[in-house]
Amino acid sequence: MTKMTPIFEDDDEENREKINAKRRKHYEENREKLNAYSRKYREENLEKVRAKERKYREENREKIKARERKHYEDNSEKIKARHRKYREENREKILAYKREYREENREKLNAKQRKYYEDNSEKIKAQHRKYYAKKKQKEE
Repeated sequence: MTKMTPIFEDDDEENREKINAKRRKHYEENREKLNAYSRKYREENLEKVRAKERKYREENREKIKARERKHYEDNSEKIKARHRKYREENREKILAYKREYREENREKLNAKQRKYYEDNSEKIKAQHRKYYAKKKQKEE
């Protein structure tokens, strides 16, 4: 912890540490009670809480994104491992969901694919030419 300059005469680091220790101890002792209260308040005031959360996210979008990026940088291996494990354990479930989604949204997906091709046809054709030129060069 960095040393802070006291704001008041009686505000010193030792006193602050004691207060923080008391708060931590109180939270640990009353965790269940505090969590139950929070859940109850959230259920009773759901719209109010959601509105407050939306407002906070709108006002602090960049701050939140920066925090998420930093978290991912710090924990990327752990996050990737968790995703790999989930995909391995639920492979059939994921494939079934994808199949069902493709069946239900076939027209939308085809339209999106056509639009992408129309927008990027030159780029796609250049990639094809490059690929086949390389393949032809290997054969010779």
